[in-house]
Amino acid sequence: MNLKIKKGDIFCTYNPIFFGRCINSIQRFYSCDDKSDYSHAGIILNEQGNTYEVSWITKEYNLYEHHKGNNLFIARYENLTDELFDNAVNTIRFLYGNQWYPFWRLFFFLVSPTSKYVSFGKVVCSEMVAHYLHLIGARHEHYCGTDVDKLYDELSNWRIYKTVFENKL
Repeated sequence: MNLKIKKGDIFCTYNPIFFGRCINSIQRFYSCDDKSDYSHAGIILNEQGNTYEVSWITKEYNLYEHHKGNNLFIARYENLTDELFDNAVNTIRFLYGNQWYPFWRLFFFLVSPTSKYVSFGKVVCSEMVAHYLHLIGARHEHYCGTDVDKLYDELSNWRIYKTVFENKL
């Protein structure tokens, strides 16, 4: 599949394993629209589909290999420049590179407001993407506590983002 992706695009995907279904259940409980379709997010690094994600380890993956067969949503911030992208991704890599997935942080999402205040510098996938969006000037600075459903709602409804793709990969 040949998607029209660009560096700096953001993706959300559905993780069908038990872990992903649990995340969706919790997100749906706190969701304003009573829906939660996606449980993972990341940053697209180039047109070949390389991504930067908080997965088991925070590092580069490939969208086409890592998320094949999953429901996928891709959004683009139209005002992104090369300089903004490079600076933001370098900061994200410096802060979170090679971080093991902070599973213990997910417990704080059960009591939603708690996740905004207890991070100890470790982020889950949606918080890393929200931090990236703040660094490029597309989002407010409060990224701790952001879940994938909230991120999806912002990306699909705010006028500064364009939906690039939403379907099964």
